[in-house]
Amino acid sequence: MKNLTLVIAAFLLAGSVVATNGPKQRYKSGFVLGTPEIMSINAMTFGPEGILMIGDSESATVFAIETDDVAVKDAADVSIEEVD
Repeated sequence: MKNLTLVIAAFLLAGSVVATNGPKQRYKSGFVLGTPEIMSINAMTFGPEGILMIGDSESATVFAIETDDVAVKDAADVSIEEVD
């Protein structure tokens, strides 16, 4: 439970930093090229500029991954049932 609380707090902090950073491209400052050691994925969300945020409660870390996918396309609603 403590790890989950840390992940939620990190997401809230990341959201507030992203919301106040200002001009584009500042979201990606400080990114490091590499292969993150993700132990467990407990939460995922997209941020601005195609940044994928992954919450790892096992290591109490939030990873921000640059996807370079910023194009907006027309998409139909998707309904997924019985996902565990």
